[in-house]
Amino acid sequence: MPAVQAKPRYVLIRVLLVWASAFPVFYGAAGLTSPGTIAKVTGALSAGVVTVSPEVGYLLKPLALYILMCGCLLLFAALDPPRYRAIVLWGALLLFLRGLQRLSLTEELNRVFQIPVPINLFHGAYLLVLASALALCCPGKKAPPPGHSPQA
Repeated sequence: MPAVQAKPRYVLIRVLLVWASAFPVFYGAAGLTSPGTIAKVTGALSAGVVTVSPEVGYLLKPLALYILMCGCLLLFAALDPPRYRAIVLWGALLLFLRGLQRLSLTEELNRVFQIPVPINLFHGAYLLVLASALALCCPGKKAPPPGHSPQA
């Protein structure tokens, strides 16, 4: 008799977490590589024009590290979404706020970086949809083990 294979659990949230982590990991790593690399990636993805001065290049390094680590946390949460529920929800909140930020700064991003309005609106909406999907698919809290009573 063939061995029964366990059905993978939480497939959708795991796929969403891996998908949501891919860009921050890639973008953060690109920012740590060199300021020129992040300018090229930003230009390619947003169709904008980014000029990196030595000062801005310096400021990008710690920001890129934060972006990379946020992506790594989302990827880590994919290992056990119920256990790392807080990471999933905080990641969703971060993506949601980032989407709102993109949308609220549309005109400024167009004026300063020449990012076309439709592209920016798409990016903002994408972040809002991704954040909502993460929040809606996030599993509930794990039940306590049998015999475990909450502390008073």
